[in-house]
Amino acid sequence: MLFYEKHTLQSITINILLTTENATSLSGIMIKNNPFYFVNPDDELKIQDFERKEHYWDLINTNEPELINTPLYTNHILNYLSYYMNPKMHFDENEMNSGFIKSVDIILDKFGNNEVMKQFALKYLQLGFKEIGNEKCYSI
Repeated sequence: MLFYEKHTLQSITINILLTTENATSLSGIMIKNNPFYFVNPDDELKIQDFERKEHYWDLINTNEPELINTPLYTNHILNYLSYYMNPKMHFDENEMNSGFIKSVDIILDKFGNNEVMKQFALKYLQLGFKEIGNEKCYSI
């Protein structure tokens, strides 16, 4: 077994133990909503970043209103959008804005199962894009 496969298995095992033992506590719910996605370390960094973005929301439950007042969801939204702000990706302004718009659609879809969560995500996105002066994206 390769080092990264062993590390992946250990991390998943620890995560399962923590979330099982603390399934109903706030900390257990937060741990469960911070899943690991392990990429192939042999892939180019751009491919790894792309794969992380493509699978970012796979195991995150965005229907937990009690987590709105924690940094969990705001951090997830920022982390997800940061793919298009990464200077190593060399996106031009049009590619970045197009990526932001697609990402906003995905985020609103993920948070759209519950009206409270959808409004939280919408307001957070609008304020964030307004703050960075990106009118193309904050008039959602």
